[in-house]
Amino acid sequence: MRGKIPVTERNGLIRKLCLLQIVPEQAGRVITWLLRGRAAASAKERE
Repeated sequence: MRGKIPVTERNGLIRKLCLLQIVPEQAGRVITWLLRGRAAASAKERE
């Protein structure tokens, strides 16, 4: 039993790996979305 990783821990690791792959893509989308929102907000303020 010692060498075995508990299933929950293994699932956690898999989830972390998935997140590491997804996060950069999602972060890029969020950043562009935020920048777009900020640009729109500043455009509205100028009017």
